[in-house]
Amino acid sequence: MALSGPLSSRRFGGAPVLRLTPPEAGDRAFLAFLACNLHKANGVSLAPSAASRLLEGLMARGDRLGVARLGRMTAGYALWRERRRGIYLRHFVVRPDLRRRGIGRAFARLLLMELPGNRPVFLHTRRREAQTFWTAVGFRPRLGGGLRYDRNEESAR
Repeated sequence: MALSGPLSSRRFGGAPVLRLTPPEAGDRAFLAFLACNLHKANGVSLAPSAASRLLEGLMARGDRLGVARLGRMTAGYALWRERRRGIYLRHFVVRPDLRRRGIGRAFARLLLMELPGNRPVFLHTRRREAQTFWTAVGFRPRLGGGLRYDRNEESAR
């Protein structure tokens, strides 16, 4: 299931606006490239064709995909699944040449503002670098593993 229409935007410094949009037909190859990078970072080798099929299959089963765009450039994507208990962030990727510039953090904050409802957001990662990133964004360790972000607490601050 794809999103429809622009979701939101956030200006990044004096630079182009960072927007969260639904995927477009021309995004397929680059999203597959990013998915390959994500899986490689987790020690899994994945061919671009397999990554494309994986993303399509997950969306066919109800996952939602939002593309981060910096001006006209695809900056990354996020894939999540909505459940009654909360939202499960399955993929979050920023293109390699844009990392360590604050774009990932801006993308994460934009995504958290735009996710539907006011339910908690959950994610699992084994990578220390990713755990550090998500903790800096506001996620906290969760009993039983993984990380949790409570949007109710964030809105109260």
